[in-house]
Amino acid sequence: YVRQNNQGRSEARNHGARLARGRWFGFLDSDDAYVPGAFAKLELAAKASPDVGMFVGSRVLVDSSGQIIERLSVDVKTDFSWQGWLHHCYGVPSCTFIRRDWFDRAGGFNKEYETAEDWELYLRLAWLACPMKAWPQPICQYRIHDGNSTRFIEDHLSAAAKTLEHQFECATPHPDVVRLRSSALASLYSTMAVQAIGVRNSGIAPVLLTQAMQYDAAFLYRNRIGLLEDILYSRQRAGETEDIQHL
Repeated sequence: YVRQNNQGRSEARNHGARLARGRWFGFLDSDDAYVPGAFAKLELAAKASPDVGMFVGSRVLVDSSGQIIERLSVDVKTDFSWQGWLHHCYGVPSCTFIRRDWFDRAGGFNKEYETAEDWELYLRLAWLACPMKAWPQPICQYRIHDGNSTRFIEDHLSAAAKTLEHQFECATPHPDVVRLRSSALASLYSTMAVQAIGVRNSGIAPVLLTQAMQYDAAFLYRNRIGLLEDILYSRQRAGETEDIQHL
C-alpha cells in the first residue's frame, strides 16, 4: 500500500499507474470490488483481442450491505466512437481496463478534474481512436451509498459540462463537430435530470430538462421514449410516488 499527500483522485491514479509494472491498468475505487476471476478473464480477453486498448465491462450495483440492486450490462454493439462517448458515459473506473500504452498516450487522468475525470479520459482516448470493446460479463460490484460523488448533482453537472466544453474547444471546428455540441449538452442535462430523480432530488429535474430542451429539443424528441423509461425507472428505484406531470 502506497501513501502520498492528498492531491486528488486523478493524481492518485496517475501515481499508481507510474508505479505499476503490468501491461493493463484497472482503477478500483475504495468502495467497489472486482468480481472473482476478473483478472483471469481479462487475460483471456486480451489474448483474444490483442488490438483492443480498453475494455468496458458490465457492473453489478449493490447497496451498502452488499445486496444486489441491479445488473448493468454493456451491449456488445455499443458505439465507442468519440461521438458515442459525447452522448453517453459508458463506464466507470472500476469496470474498465486500459492498456498501458494507450493510457500513457492519452496522458493519464487530468489533474484539473476531481469529478467526471473518468469521462474526460475516456473522451480523450476515443478522440485518439483507441480501440475499445464491450465486456458483457460483470467486472465489478459498484456500491451505491450516500457518499457517491454522482449524488451531488450540481457538482457533477458542473464538472461534466466543463468536460464537454473542453472537448469542443480542442476539436476541429468542422460544422458536423460543432452541431454535436448542442445534442451532447442536451444529453448531459437530461441524464442529470434522470440522475437527480434517482437520488431523490426530483425538484431540480424540471429545470435540467428545460435546459436540455433549450440546447437541442429535436434530440430529446428523438430519444423521448428512452428518456421517459429512464425517468420512470429512476422514480421506481427512488421510491417516489408523487405526480410527475410537471416533468
